[in-house]
Amino acid sequence: MMTDHALDLLRRHDPAAALPAADPGAGEELRRRIAAARPQASPARRGRSPLVLVVALGIALVVGAGAVWAAGALSPTALFRANPNGEGTKPGDLWHQHVIPATVRRAATIRIPHVGAVQYWYARTRTHGWCGALQLPDGVWLGTGRNPLDAGGTVPGCYPTRAQVNGQDPVYVLNGFDYDEDDVDAAGQGGGFWRIEYGRVTVPGAVRVTDLVSGRTARVGRGGTFALALPFPDRYRLPMRLVAENARGKVIGRS
Repeated sequence: MMTDHALDLLRRHDPAAALPAADPGAGEELRRRIAAARPQASPARRGRSPLVLVVALGIALVVGAGAVWAAGALSPTALFRANPNGEGTKPGDLWHQHVIPATVRRAATIRIPHVGAVQYWYARTRTHGWCGALQLPDGVWLGTGRNPLDAGGTVPGCYPTRAQVNGQDPVYVLNGFDYDEDDVDAAGQGGGFWRIEYGRVTVPGAVRVTDLVSGRTARVGRGGTFALALPFPDRYRLPMRLVAENARGKVIGRS
């Protein structure tokens, strides 16, 4: 608990957060300084308490992760452990989610013209929430503002379910979906504007998700996961209507 609090404070004051996104050299320089400052074993330190050692290790890990985060290179598991979406939350908060590392997996791959393969990564949390993030071909995560293709959207990380949120503040219509979205603007590369809806279908029996406006569909994978890329010629007008269908084509959930 005390260690979690210390780590939360460190994340909020991450010195790497101010590094330029396109400056991997600055991130590497910070990493070298951290490595050079790493405490060395000595007889004088042998009597230090385990708690102090844990906190010191936490400082090194958080600052080191911050350097990698500044370069946009966190692995899916490290990203969900850091949980950028839960920054500033405290233990016990609904959004203070902790990933179950063994559940991290690539749930889908979407191919977008002039962009390439965008990967949807998913995991479950210890408090029955879920984690989600979209990774561009160069390894950068959408929703972080670290790539010219990133047009905004949900910050990656871990979230409570909509049902859990409604337990504290009934703001959602529970319709069989738990999902978020990120935008991709490939106009600078000769492409178009896309919105990617990703998450999971919670209604049993769903095998695909369909947007009734565009007619585009996505397969529902293990655990109800899905990711659907929708093209929008006019980025300021984003009509869509998602439904979940069973194997017989019957609509069993609506967003």
